[in-house]
Amino acid sequence: MERRPEIGRSIECASECQAASHCKGFVHKEPLGCQFISASETGFLAEGAGIDSDEAYVIYVNTTVARGKPAEMISAYSPQNEAHKGVDGIYIPPGDGKSSLINTKRETNPWWRVDLLDKFCIWGVNILNRSFELYGRSANAAVTVADNARNAFYSSEKGANFCGSHDGKLERYYTVIKCISPVHGQIVQIQFMIINEMNLFEIEVYAAL
Repeated sequence: MERRPEIGRSIECASECQAASHCKGFVHKEPLGCQFISASETGFLAEGAGIDSDEAYVIYVNTTVARGKPAEMISAYSPQNEAHKGVDGIYIPPGDGKSSLINTKRETNPWWRVDLLDKFCIWGVNILNRSFELYGRSANAAVTVADNARNAFYSSEKGANFCGSHDGKLERYYTVIKCISPVHGQIVQIQFMIINEMNLFEIEVYAAL
């Protein structure tokens, strides 16, 4: 069995960060351990700290506006894999199990979206891929932001609802997709421009608050 990196310690760092009022995020890098970052504005925290994000596991906290908000997706593989699992705050369940996994059926251009219940200035999303197995399914992601679900579907990079995209396979753990320019809207949608299942653990939506 392939050994995962020290993601468990990163989760401990996240808990410590959430308990600290001054902490807006953290990076975890061996052998340095946790490094808290104080930040009054959004941004790439690892880069802001001068740490190569390819060498650190980064969890952004206290910036997501999607946690616990209503979510839906094109289909559900099973009742335990419904859309709200993508914003339940559970990053990696014990054993990398399926208890907090969104999983669609095999679809053409599968999508998942969240209703933020208010308009925000969105500058990016952080996608936690299914990391232990089948992570290669996640590819060619397009992120859109719209005022309503009808206008949330990806049409082109020139569309008024377009935020940003990631060509090719997503990273095995975290993939941050930053908007080309911030987009105002209430609905944030992720669509994979492939024919496959969509299976992800958690999606964070970042807004300029």
